[in-house]
Amino acid sequence: MMGAGPLHARYGAWRRWGVAMVCVAISGAYVGAEAKSATAVHRIESDAIAGNMMGFSTTRRVLVYTPEGYDRTRRHYPVIYWIPGWETPASSEYVGALDSAIAKNWIPPVITVTVDVREGVLMLNSPVFGNWADFLIEEVVPFIDAEYRTIRSPKGRALMGHSTGGYAAMLLPLLYPGIWSAVGLNDASVWGACRSGFGPTPIEDFSEYESLPGSKKAWIQVGIATSPNMDSPRFFDVPGLAGPEVTAAWASRCLSNEDMLRGRLHKLSQLAMIGLAVPRAEKATNRSHNLKMVDAIKAVGADPWMLNVEGTHGSHRSDRFIFLAGLVTSVMDEASFDLSGSRAETWGSLKDAHAVTAVVPGGP
Repeated sequence: MMGAGPLHARYGAWRRWGVAMVCVAISGAYVGAEAKSATAVHRIESDAIAGNMMGFSTTRRVLVYTPEGYDRTRRHYPVIYWIPGWETPASSEYVGALDSAIAKNWIPPVITVTVDVREGVLMLNSPVFGNWADFLIEEVVPFIDAEYRTIRSPKGRALMGHSTGGYAAMLLPLLYPGIWSAVGLNDASVWGACRSGFGPTPIEDFSEYESLPGSKKAWIQVGIATSPNMDSPRFFDVPGLAGPEVTAAWASRCLSNEDMLRGRLHKLSQLAMIGLAVPRAEKATNRSHNLKMVDAIKAVGADPWMLNVEGTHGSHRSDRFIFLAGLVTSVMDEASFDLSGSRAETWGSLKDAHAVTAVVPGGP
């Protein structure tokens, strides 16, 4: 997938057990950062979300971070798209960490775009919750490319996420290739659609949804996005309770399924970086699911980078964010005045290519 040179210089990396283990000490390093970046909040009126049955607002909040110097140059910058965890709004949580990491040359100057998932939603298309994948791909990305000086090619885009946002960050490039070149996952909920995931006892009726905990709600959303059935009281079909086509549909969204990964190997190979931050603790984290996915990715010939981290599922988020940003930006094009590549790949051509991909046998 990539050479390790830039990461050895930046983090002091070594290999163990066939998975990249990276040593990094950045806790508390953000105090006193003096870089002058900027943030802007945009409100995008979304056609993709308009059809949702949950009453979610179609006016979607997106927060954009631009690094120090952006307003004084004409350079075009790489972009990290960040999907937060469950019920997390778009916020400036990582601004101080980004300022300091860029000032210390830990990561290159990068634009960061954070979407708002405060209602508790997955970035997947759903007849109930709205078409969130379309929102991100067909509305947010083109908006950012139009409003900001970005590198308008896959080499200029990475997708990262935490928890349920991490599940979407890993799945979307496999369903919609040719948009991002790297992914970063912080204790991602990669159990989605896998038989070993949450939800062994499915609900009987969707009216039960609001009383469920967040992990069960996420599993229900995966189910509706994966095997929707609006004639069923639960709005989706469950593996084992329906025909083999339903089992196959769920398997096609399970990120630790080797057959699925092998069938999408061409799409997987388009990712120059798959970076993970995985807590050492087993309790109340997604560690076992992430390790199973890493093993499956390795089994099909790809090469993820993983950091075993201390803390809980939701702790040390800034440290982990910067670690993942360092990984993905190490394989991305850096800010440059050379626009030959980004001019060649307009959003129109990318969308046309995506439309063609959607009809290829074995596609999403």
